[in-house]
Amino acid sequence: MTTERIKDVYALLAREYGIKMSWRELSLIDDVDATDKELALANPNRVALIVVNVSSGTIYLRPSRAATTTAGIVLVPSGGFMSLAYRDDGPLPALSWHAIGSAGNLAYIAFEGVIA
Repeated sequence: MTTERIKDVYALLAREYGIKMSWRELSLIDDVDATDKELALANPNRVALIVVNVSSGTIYLRPSRAATTTAGIVLVPSGGFMSLAYRDDGPLPALSWHAIGSAGNLAYIAFEGVIA
């Protein structure tokens, strides 16, 4: 039996999922306010998406259409997050995502995993 040597996490992911992946910071936005903004464009190569609210107000996220404070996934202040992966969430990571805030100048950070 041959033992394959795994050199790093990227090689482990390639073995596990059969694809090469890369991670990148999608954006750090500090102007989410009461007006809908597109957080991430649709990307069929995106297999994972992580968004973290790093502000003191609430942020609401919604896939494929404008987010509202009554129709969105709630990210609570100072660390609320959403984590999506295609294995658990199907096509949701690949969709476009919109954000709206409970106040002005709210900030989030987002990372995406994409097929390399």
